[in-house]
Amino acid sequence: MVSIAATNDGISHSNDVTDSDEGRARRAITQLKAMAHESRLAILFHLHDGAKSVSELEALLGLR
Repeated sequence: MVSIAATNDGISHSNDVTDSDEGRARRAITQLKAMAHESRLAILFHLHDGAKSVSELEALLGLR
């Protein structure tokens, strides 16, 4: 069970972390590490502007 408390800094603090919370955190860390790669972030930024083909992304990223 996760306990939530109001604090002066507006951030909830808790030492009660369940196994499922730790598992979710580990999965999130793995996904964030994968997305942190420079090329992957660049792809996301280009796709934010609209759909692109693989060829367009390659050209934008200078991959070919």
